[in-house]
Amino acid sequence: MSKFIVADITDPKSIPQELVTIVESMPSVKVIPIIEKGFEPWGMYDHISKYPWVLPVIEYNGKDEIDDILLKQIYKIENSC
Repeated sequence: MSKFIVADITDPKSIPQELVTIVESMPSVKVIPIIEKGFEPWGMYDHISKYPWVLPVIEYNGKDEIDDILLKQIYKIENSC
């Protein structure tokens, strides 16, 4: 079992349905949503963002920046458990 899931919601296709299922059924798994700057979450994203185990959306400028951002988030999660 994972402690967290990283979900890139920049250009979602099937992820909205899968993420809703995961969020609603697995409250012990934190969700780290990431999105490229300039994009917006899909229209119904607010439905899952209200759950406390869904962390605030993290914006990134490009793929080079993702590693640093995720390492910081993972460190926060690991130190909060």
